[in-house]
Amino acid sequence: MLKKYLVVILILLLGVSGVSAKDKKKEYRYEVAPVAVGAQGTYLIKVFSYAKTKKKALKLVKENAVHAVLFSGFTGGNGIATQKPLVNAKIKAENEEFFEKFFENKEYERFVNLSGDATVKPGDMIKVGRLYKIGFVVSINKDGLREYLESQGILKSLGGMF
Repeated sequence: MLKKYLVVILILLLGVSGVSAKDKKKEYRYEVAPVAVGAQGTYLIKVFSYAKTKKKALKLVKENAVHAVLFSGFTGGNGIATQKPLVNAKIKAENEEFFEKFFENKEYERFVNLSGDATVKPGDMIKVGRLYKIGFVVSINKDGLREYLESQGILKSLGGMF
């Protein structure tokens, strides 16, 4: 009898853990600060990523930067106005599968570049609990990103508004 209960509990535990792993979505953790006015159609921003090592933070920074421009926007400073996200919550929800593939397939990489040689200034690497908060300056081609989203039917063209 006890053996049957153990088998049932084991099956339930395996089933629950399988569902949670399958439905788990990637969580983004970053901070964004404007650095300077970039070239026409670009943002020059500093993105702070959280990771156990500098190498892992460097892998995350481009994805985090594009994610911020798409879904979070950032507050102004250093002569840069506050920037709203390119995509609102409704469009994000309606196109969830598109954005999952966009990040999964690293399509975002063509719209972001590291500025400089990826060196980290002493004040841009801070120990936060078990992780490091590490800041890198990146350039985002926001106009190219917007044009891409328009060509994919995610956003409506601004040209048709005037």
